[in-house]
Amino acid sequence: MQPKVLTKKHLLTLSMDSKLIVFVTPKSKKSHNRFCNLMERNQECIVEQHHGNKVFLTSANGRNHFWVNLTADNDWEIEF
Repeated sequence: MQPKVLTKKHLLTLSMDSKLIVFVTPKSKKSHNRFCNLMERNQECIVEQHHGNKVFLTSANGRNHFWVNLTADNDWEIEF
């Protein structure tokens, strides 16, 4: 599996004060629990911050906030 990288287009979107939307899929038991109970099984998340190979996400309903490693995350799969 190739690591996910934010492209110049994604970074431009972030710098223009609009929110980048990504979709996540739970991989671990912990993330699956949060996906079902906090996120209401909605894969849509908003990128709040981007630091190196990590992004900080907020679920669409605003009830879950979490970091995802773009290169190797044990809990979440992310799709742009």
